[in-house]
Amino acid sequence: AVPRGSAELDGAASDRYTYQFSEVFGPDSTQQYVFDRVAKGLVLAALEGINATLFAYGQTGSGKTHTMCGGRGNFSRDRGIIPRTLSTIFQAIDD
Repeated sequence: AVPRGSAELDGAASDRYTYQFSEVFGPDSTQQYVFDRVAKGLVLAALEGINATLFAYGQTGSGKTHTMCGGRGNFSRDRGIIPRTLSTIFQAIDD
């Protein structure tokens, strides 16, 4: 519930919203899996001239930077969407 102003504090009405997600990734999802499911199709479409945007939105500390940039561990395994996008673009150029 989202309070209207200070309504929740006063016991008054609040607004309720329903959200739909096309997919939710669990904590065991790999960076490669997320890239393949979310970004790869957009990157390949962009290479064909179709406009594409990937927007990371969420609460502070929810993992946006980790998902987009990657982790500090194994480079091949922990690369995020941005480095994988660049690799996909350069691979397409080479092909």
